[in-house]
Amino acid sequence: MSKDSLVILKAFGCFIGASLTCFITFGVAFADTILFPEDKFSEQGLVENTQTFLLLASAAIYCFIGRQAPNKFYILISGFLVCLMIRELDAFFDTYLFHGSWVYFALAATALFVYSSLRSGYKKVIDDISSSLEKYSFYWLFAGVTVVLIFSRMFGMKVFWENALGPNFHVDMKRLVEETAELWGYFIIMASALVCLIEYKRK
Repeated sequence: MSKDSLVILKAFGCFIGASLTCFITFGVAFADTILFPEDKFSEQGLVENTQTFLLLASAAIYCFIGRQAPNKFYILISGFLVCLMIRELDAFFDTYLFHGSWVYFALAATALFVYSSLRSGYKKVIDDISSSLEKYSFYWLFAGVTVVLIFSRMFGMKVFWENALGPNFHVDMKRLVEETAELWGYFIIMASALVCLIEYKRK
């Protein structure tokens, strides 16, 4: 197969993968509205639990590759995803420990993963970052993180909904858009982890 054909197939595969993340996100969100009609997108709902699972699975994949490669940047990414997961579990920590306790667990995880990465030296980390950023999987990762940390947050702002629908807007509308966008971002991050795993296996 020619190089041009491979480029076209790769682009088509990217389109299919991105489309799948959209369809699956819609399916999970729609299922949540059916399973929890009185409390849509709650902390115990399908969307929230799926978000937690995706973060855990993505972190595990990146950690596995980071240890096998070895690549310290993957370890840092794994730690970042673990911190996001801990943040998603803030209601759990608030209920069983105390309000804001998730921060201490996130700080502990950050310290652990940063220490694990820097044990091989600062130069090793920089080299791993430089080589990793050239890979196809990181375009997926950057897209997912952008959706989670920027897009979903912007569309979750109360002032936006008040200006768009008035001060008496239904809070379920805001929650639906914010949580679904966040879920989509996590599916994209999961896709990045799977693509990264494929890249590692092909190496």
